[in-house]
Amino acid sequence: MPEKAAFFHFYSAFCLIPGEISGLAVELAPIRVNAVSPGVVRTNLWQTMSASERERLYESVGNSLPVGRVAEASEIAQAYLFLMQEGFGTGQTVVVDGGTVLV
Repeated sequence: MPEKAAFFHFYSAFCLIPGEISGLAVELAPIRVNAVSPGVVRTNLWQTMSASERERLYESVGNSLPVGRVAEASEIAQAYLFLMQEGFGTGQTVVVDGGTVLV
């Protein structure tokens, strides 16, 4: 099932982020450094797939998540806005993945 392989390859790229973010936060203090780790998001990242393949991917991944769907870009943007607007957090990675890490 190539859709799942693409998803897990994409997701594994984010597994290294938390350690790097905390290290950068210490090195760059007092500049705040934070990150967002999204799950599968309905974006142009998947445009090399045909429309039917994309929809099958979104449906397959979405059905495996506790929230029952993949994210929209605007939902991930809200996490970035939160991190930019609050002024105290640093070295944090906000996971917005619909529960991927739970299942």
